[in-house]
Parts: sequence; structure tokens; C-alpha cells
Amino acid sequence: MLTGRLMNIVADESILMLDVLFRPMGHLITRPGRQIVRSDLAHADMLLVRSVTPVNSELLANTSVQFVGSATAGFDHLDFSTLNKMGVRMAHAPGCNAWAVVDYVLSAFFSLVQKYDRNWQQMTMGIVGCGQIGKRLALACQTLGMSVIAHDPLSIPSDRIPFLSLDDVLENSDVVSLHVPLTSHGRYATRHMIGESQLQQMKPGAMLINTSRGAVVDNRMLNHWLQQKKNLKVVLDVWENEPGISPDLLQFVDIGTPHIAGYSREGRIRGVLAICRATREYWKESLPEQCKKQITQGLEQGAKMLINQDDGEPVVLAKSGALYLVNLLQQYDVRQDSKALKAAINKKSGEKEHRDAFDRLRKNYSYRREYMSCLFQ
Repeated sequence: MLTGRLMNIVADESILMLDVLFRPMGHLITRPGRQIVRSDLAHADMLLVRSVTPVNSELLANTSVQFVGSATAGFDHLDFSTLNKMGVRMAHAPGCNAWAVVDYVLSAFFSLVQKYDRNWQQMTMGIVGCGQIGKRLALACQTLGMSVIAHDPLSIPSDRIPFLSLDDVLENSDVVSLHVPLTSHGRYATRHMIGESQLQQMKPGAMLINTSRGAVVDNRMLNHWLQQKKNLKVVLDVWENEPGISPDLLQFVDIGTPHIAGYSREGRIRGVLAICRATREYWKESLPEQCKKQITQGLEQGAKMLINQDDGEPVVLAKSGALYLVNLLQQYDVRQDSKALKAAINKKSGEKEHRDAFDRLRKNYSYRREYMSCLFQ
């Protein structure tokens, strides 16, 4: 804990509201997330990151970091075992961008429905992973009148959603949307959970949407599968080896984006508010009263930003599901993000250019406004 001094904070420069919420606590140094290294943390008390910064023993060894906050819902970049052994407290923001991902999935889904002239009302949505995002996607799809089935061995089955085996979900879904964490070990490991045999099980013409983590799908096998002109429609927001993604696979998928499915303004605000609250709780005995007051004011400011997201025109759920989906696509058309990535990454440029382009599109992304969260408050 602190002993009467201001704390030293190192943060990813892309985290929102750093000056308002964290500068009152002490000395704030910001860095690009992928460029945070151990030497930056020699005298740091707190580290604030996003998913692009792996937090492990290599980064934290021989540093003074006591607290790590990740303004993200995902956590596979955090080495929990190492952090626990080192006595470092950690916090992240489960569900902070869940509705943004639902927006993305439905925008991609309806884009493909239009492209291939499908009757979406007769299609079954298969959801793999019924956590923060999956359960919201299920609610949205059922509200639209779609059939929903799910697979999640770690969740409590719901009366509203039939829980089936992964095989049954793959075989009976017209759309398969992946919402699982990336895990490499254990009975329910998810690394490459979608490989050749799983692709073979899917219906001809089915849609596969991955917004979870890139390695949940075997990218090399998927690339081979699409090269063979298999009848599968694919949407990828996440990739193996980001930011050095496969330009071949990118050109084969229907929609490919640079890991921005959860990039909404509301999601960013929720994420940073969550780790700020955790920080305040952890250091509540050490922070000066004036600092606590400033942090509280910042939290209230962030909460008001969430409440007052509307620009004056209320969002109303359309009685017609088709009209609703058209409205969603007008508000957020994922095809524009895909077009930008495919234009930036092609076979004519090298790997460094690919990596730089991927990161540049993420860093300069114009964080969109959420649609679904307004409808299901």
C-alpha cells in the first residue's frame, strides 16, 4: 500500500477518461498498449491496460506494481496464476461491451441475409458460450422471433434457451456465433474448438461468426476450407496472431474486421468506470480525501455520459423485426469496417505493413454508439 505519497500509474493511452479518473491519484504516464515494457513499470504502483498488453511474469518481474486493471471484458491477456503468486490485485470489466458485440453480430448477420437473399425469420441462431454476450444475443434474437439454441457446459441451463451439445448446435444452426473465452487446458478448453471436424458438421450455407478470440477457430484450417470453396459464410472480427493476420484468410471471409466488435463509446465508459471503482476500493485507506472526492466526481461524470447518450431522438424498438434490422444496419453497417480492413491488408504489402494497418485501424476507430442497449434497458 501507499505510504503518504502519490502513486505512479502507467496506462494504455487509448483508455478513456484517464485524466479525469486517474490523474488525481498521482503521476500518470501513458504509452501505446503494445509498447508497454517492464522498464516502464520499475516504479509503478498501478498498471492499466487493454487486451493488447500481455500481463505476465515477463512484464511484471522486479517491478513495484501492486494493482492491474484491464478496461476490457476479456481476460486471456492476464496471467492470473502469476498475478496471484506475486500478490498483485487485478480487476477487469466483465460485460462492459456486451451490447456492442450484439450490435456487431446482428449487423453482420443481416448483411449476409441481404447478400445471400435468406429468410432470416426461418433461421436458427446457435450460440456457443452463454455468458455476458451470449445471453444478451439470445434475448435479442428471441425478441426478433428467431429460434435460438445454445451450447455452454459451464452455464446453468435456461428455461428460455435449449442447451445442446456442441455437435448438435453445429448440425442444427443456420448461424453459429462464438462467445467463449480462450482457454488452452482443461476439459472445456476452447483453443481450436472449431476445426476441420466441426466445420464439416455445419449445415451447407451456414454462417460462422467469431467475435470471441482468434484462436477459438483454427485459422489455418478455415483458410484451407474456404480455399476449397466450401459453402460456408464467415465473419471474423478476431484472428490468430493479431495484429499479423493472414491476408489470404481475410480475402476469403465475407466480413473481416480488426477486433472492433466491442468498440462502442458506452462500452469504453463502462470498462474504465469498472476498473476505477475497483481501484478506489483497493486503495480506499491510502487515498487522500480530496483525491477520493475528485474520483467520485469523475465516476458521476462517466455515469451521466452513459445516461445521456441519446442525441435527442429516442430509439424505439420497431414492431417489425425486419424494420428493426434495417434500422440497426443504418446505424451500424459492419461492411464499412470490413471494406476498410480488406483495403488496408492485401498480398501486395508485407507483414509489417499488415500489422501496422491492423493496429492503426483499431487505434483510429470511431467508437460507435450502441443500439441494442437502448432497447433492453
